Amino acid sequence: MNALTNQYTIFFEQQENNRAFWNGFSLMIQANILTPLTLVSMNVYNGGDWQLAACVLCFFSVLIPILSAQPVRIGVTIFWISAIVHSFIIGFNILS
Repeated sequence: MNALTNQYTIFFEQQENNRAFWNGFSLMIQANILTPLTLVSMNVYNGGDWQLAACVLCFFSVLIPILSAQPVRIGVTIFWISAIVHSFIIGFNILS
């Protein structure tokens, strides 16, 4: 049985033909859901400048692999890391 990381790699190697879908999905969720929710939580709960810097860095870290035609595996991995960072910032703002 393959390790979890091998299954992840094999799945996204098979998804190279669906690059437009995965890039569109990543960018749509990032730009229309994660970033606005993070910015609203920063506004409502008086977030700091480091949160804005992290939000902008995460947004562009998702955008750059899409525009540079990197493999789907790299783009989706960076998207999930960005989603975790955004969720952390939203949780931090709500809990503090």
